Amino acid sequence: MGFGQGIEKSSIVSFVDKRRLSCPTPVHYVIDGVGILNSERSRHVVGYYLIRLQLCNSRLDPCVLQHKQSEAGALQGDLSRSGQERSNRCAQGLGAVSAKRSSAVSQGGFAGSERETGAERSSQAVTRRRRRLVNERVRVVNNLQADLQAVCPGLLEITEDAGNQWFLNFLVSADTLPQLARLRRSTVLKIPAVGVKCANQIQGWQRRAHFSAEVEYVGEMIQEDARRILELRENIKRLEAKIAEVAKNSTIARILRSIPGYGAISTAELAGEIGTIERFGSEGSLALYLGMATLDNSSGKYQGTKPPKHVNTRAKAAMMTAVDRHRKYVPESQRYYEKKRTQGKGHNQAIRALGRHLCKIIYKMLKEEREYHIRPLTGNTKTKVRSRSCVKTKIRRPKLNEPLK
Repeated sequence: MGFGQGIEKSSIVSFVDKRRLSCPTPVHYVIDGVGILNSERSRHVVGYYLIRLQLCNSRLDPCVLQHKQSEAGALQGDLSRSGQERSNRCAQGLGAVSAKRSSAVSQGGFAGSERETGAERSSQAVTRRRRRLVNERVRVVNNLQADLQAVCPGLLEITEDAGNQWFLNFLVSADTLPQLARLRRSTVLKIPAVGVKCANQIQGWQRRAHFSAEVEYVGEMIQEDARRILELRENIKRLEAKIAEVAKNSTIARILRSIPGYGAISTAELAGEIGTIERFGSEGSLALYLGMATLDNSSGKYQGTKPPKHVNTRAKAAMMTAVDRHRKYVPESQRYYEKKRTQGKGHNQAIRALGRHLCKIIYKMLKEEREYHIRPLTGNTKTKVRSRSCVKTKIRRPKLNEPLK
């Protein structure tokens, strides 16, 4: 009798995948919605459940039924014994891991990522919170610009950036948008962050101000977005002050801060995402984690690379920003960047190439807990010096008519 022919499901078995059971390769069986590995124990489980399915068939012969019951009992016994042995092995393994971890705690250290200090964990939480608020501010500013372009395009022309402090204060200084066109100059100058130059631009817009018909219900949303942006700016400022305070207790942030061009926010983000240098076995692992290294994609005659997908995007963004500022402070880094650009590389490719070299330096700095130091150049390093053994002397041959000396 084949599987599934005249067999009814019992209350014990909820699901058995027929296709996976018939597959000869080592796959996962699915029984009761749980996947189990194709091993000795899994074969006992599958055989036991198949027999229980066959026992539910009322058309089985009584002799066959008795044989199946005895076979199911034997398989159930094997299953119980193997499960007990597996449980004992798991208990022994967990006990060994707990003992190892307890000894590490008593010695004052942890293995791997557990060596992260409280400063790195706090820095990670605060910087990630700041990044979320910054992304939200960018999204709200884009919505504000789109609504202003549809309702009052002339109002958006008086500023280069809709996220400016004085422009946002001007938008929320009146109850509705049409009232902004009737404000006096004295009232405009009382708005925070609005100076004489900005007041002149506002007055020039008031003479030609016009609004679309949607301003009645869109104007309120524009002012709500402006208030939300101002609130996000204040929250981001408070978080940046907290980041500077937390970074003082972080060893990684202090070391990275010594690199020219690395700011407080970028170093705090990198310190929080790196956590501990003990997580990385080599500088290549660190470069791959920060998104500064590529993977080999060569095949046959094709030679090329591809960007890795499993990178820390937050650390990569902070590293790209820091490296771009670093090249403007160090002439050697700027020359290397320009060299890559002359080779046909784009801006981001040149920044990643420079960041790949900086990852070697950062890994060494964090391993030895040393700060960044630029060694002064001594002598003329551009002149190639050849050893005397490599200098070839020309032997002068005498002419035919010349007497020998």
